[in-house]
Amino acid sequence: MKLVDIAHSKFEQSSTKNGLFIDGTAGNGHDTQFLAKLAYPNGKVWAFDIQEAAIKATLKRLESSGLADVVTACKCCHSQVALHIPQNYHGIIDGAMLNLGYLPGGNHDIKTTPQTTTPTISAIYKLLRKHAKITILCYRGHVGGQEEADLVQNLCSVKDWRMETDLSDRNKPESPILFTVRKI
Repeated sequence: MKLVDIAHSKFEQSSTKNGLFIDGTAGNGHDTQFLAKLAYPNGKVWAFDIQEAAIKATLKRLESSGLADVVTACKCCHSQVALHIPQNYHGIIDGAMLNLGYLPGGNHDIKTTPQTTTPTISAIYKLLRKHAKITILCYRGHVGGQEEADLVQNLCSVKDWRMETDLSDRNKPESPILFTVRKI
């Protein structure tokens, strides 16, 4: 099973309809669409990406599936998450997904970095309700990917957050790794 499918299954197991979710890296819109299905019809998803192409692809995917009404797309760095989510939702978000790295099919030089990712995860953690989760999928095979994964793991350890890890291939150190953090 792909790690993105494992991340989705973790949400399907514990999320209810009409939830409040964050997609910290909208990309081509797959995770945003998945979260929008969980949020529909009365919930909300905030999707973030710094690339116009990613926002356009995400909105196109949502419009074609009839889910655009539950999503607010923010063309900005995910580190600004707390600024774009209204105060009345702080502390009650049901979950968040981060799929780190670069936009598939896009410019590989534009990618997430530890300098923005770790503060983003900390900010999202504060926005969550108790027992909510963040899934963080790190791709370690590109330049900077291993450093980003190491810093995510270190952040979770330093904060003493409850964390699980899943690997796509335990025999390859460059294989992707999925961190699932649950707010306690």
